[in-house]
Amino acid sequence: MNKQKSPLEVCDNDIRIRVVNQKERQDPYELFNAMGCYMEAIQKFNTLVVHSIDPSVEYSFRFQKVEYSSIVSVVKEWSSNISNAFTGAVHATAIKEIDAVLKSNNEISTPKQIHDLSHILEDQIRTNTSTASDVHPHVDPVKLAEVLELITHGNELLYEGERVEVHEGGNVVSFNTGFRSKVRASKMGLTQKEPYRGIDEVKVIRPCNFGRSQWELKSTITGDIYCAHFDVKCDWLERYQSGKIPVVTAKHTLRIVVSYDKYIVDKKNIIKNAVISSVTVNTDPDGEQTTMNFPV
Repeated sequence: MNKQKSPLEVCDNDIRIRVVNQKERQDPYELFNAMGCYMEAIQKFNTLVVHSIDPSVEYSFRFQKVEYSSIVSVVKEWSSNISNAFTGAVHATAIKEIDAVLKSNNEISTPKQIHDLSHILEDQIRTNTSTASDVHPHVDPVKLAEVLELITHGNELLYEGERVEVHEGGNVVSFNTGFRSKVRASKMGLTQKEPYRGIDEVKVIRPCNFGRSQWELKSTITGDIYCAHFDVKCDWLERYQSGKIPVVTAKHTLRIVVSYDKYIVDKKNIIKNAVISSVTVNTDPDGEQTTMNFPV
């Protein structure tokens, strides 16, 4: 006789959230409150990942059922104007990245940490999803703060030794129930956004010698450190990576035309969505100067 599969062993497109609780637990209603926090947090996080690429997509969860074995809620996603391939990529990214955020940070205490996390997520979303090379994901740090606030509240309702698992297809994530975020989403609204397009002079901290990943740069004008992609119409990157242009070292300064969004958080600058459209390479005064101009 074939053994019947447990509901948690079934591979489908549903998302299962399981809270493994202590037996004969006091205050059982808190388990359901915690479950509600986790369900809302996962929906908001998946939506955040989807909207980082296309804000026009409608995305939500629809409750399916409750299953046995501890407390297990099953929800089905619903979306419009989005391909199955992209949905799969979103799931793979979302479940992996929320796991990484919770396990690499036991506590979040400043808005800047939220902004730093949103920048890391943007890089991972771009890496894990098949998007056009000129599309740059934008993760809203306020909405990310809301997700972390919900998970924190759910964690606070659990007893020691209780755990939370999220099952999606063949992926299983165990939440870090010790995670806490002290940053309230309502306090994130103080962030100021300033778009910029113009000239910057930068030193290269970390180049990308293969592919189209971001370069890490430091502005000699403002002192800001940021990462930037090259516009697909700017052929300087291809010329550099193919060896037609000498290697950029600490002796060189890049004069670039760049566009980006500058976020001012707690009087500190965070630069996102930087795209370079033109490059001129200058050697510092103690050496010869080499100039290469490309049209904007």
